[in-house]
Amino acid sequence: MRLTFRRRVAVTATGAAVAASALTAGTAGAWVSVPAHSASGQTVAGTVRIIYTNPLDRTITCTVRIYPASKVTTLRRAAHLRNLSETQRAQQKKPDARKSATRARAKAASAGRPLYESRTPTKVSPGSTRVVYWSSKGRSARSYSALSECRNGGQTDTTAILLRPIDV
Repeated sequence: MRLTFRRRVAVTATGAAVAASALTAGTAGAWVSVPAHSASGQTVAGTVRIIYTNPLDRTITCTVRIYPASKVTTLRRAAHLRNLSETQRAQQKKPDARKSATRARAKAASAGRPLYESRTPTKVSPGSTRVVYWSSKGRSARSYSALSECRNGGQTDTTAILLRPIDV
C-alpha cells in the first residue's frame, strides 16, 4: 500500500509548546549539558504533531521517524543507547561511545522501516519551539511512536515518543 504524506511546519508560542512538552515528553534521554528533551508529540484527529523545543543557546536541527505505536519499546531502547553514546563521548570514552552508537543503530533498524522519515531537518532557534505535522492520506492510526534526533553540532539528543491521541 502506498501512503502519501503531507508536512506542514508552524512556529508556535513557546509557553504552550513547553507545557505540551512537559505532558508528553519521551523518557529516553536528554542533552548531555541540559536536562531537557528536545522533542515531544501527540496525535490530534489522526494527524501527528511533533513539538521541537530548543533548550540550548545555539540553533538545533531535528529530524523524526514515525513508526507504528507497537515499536515504542524498541525505539526507547535505541534512544537510550544513542544518548548513552553521547554521554560516553563527552566523558572521552570513545571506544564505549562507538560501541553504544553501533548498538543504537542496530536497535533502531530492528524497528523496521518507518512510516515516515523527515528528509529535511527542521531548524529550531535558541529558546524557541517549532511544530511539525504529519498525516497519512491513507488510513491513519490513533497512536504512533516516533524517534526524534536533534543536533547542535557538538551534541545530540535522541528521544523516543509514544504519540497518544488528544481528542478535540
